Amino acid sequence: METLLAVHKKFHTVVVGAFKNDNGFVAALDKACREFVNKNAVCVKTSSKSPELLARFCDNLLKKSAKNPEEGELEETLKSVMTVFKYVEDKDVFQRFYSKMLAKRLINDASASEDAEESMITKLKVCPLPSPLLFVGCDHCWLHLSEFRLCPWILGFERGGEGSRVGHFVFPLK
Repeated sequence: METLLAVHKKFHTVVVGAFKNDNGFVAALDKACREFVNKNAVCVKTSSKSPELLARFCDNLLKKSAKNPEEGELEETLKSVMTVFKYVEDKDVFQRFYSKMLAKRLINDASASEDAEESMITKLKVCPLPSPLLFVGCDHCWLHLSEFRLCPWILGFERGGEGSRVGHFVFPLK
């Protein structure tokens, strides 16, 4: 992930500095980044590898460990994760992996910070996406998570529209 972020940052700086954020160059950078994120050496065999790796990267960031970054550094890294996320083509795969890992963190009380978890969920909620992804029931959960230790959802975002089904799950965390 660090490599993807470094490549994006390098070329974004060029587009902003040398080309004055010209729409054509911004579009070309976006197209190139989408290709690079979804069709790189790691993703040769399967297109679902990038979303899986991004979800695992998020899990490692948000899980308790001896190497947890400071709050400010973590927030910057989460913003960078969202930069990569906007280029991921198969967001459903990301959702599936992220949901499982989030549930494990919550059930095992392994989250480094509830604020960081909430920040990540908020970023996913407001991420501009070509097709709508909906979050359901999570505001109540995060507002009272520390008090009640219940979570009535597992990252309830899924494709909206007719026939879509939303499931709620309750996990007693403590």
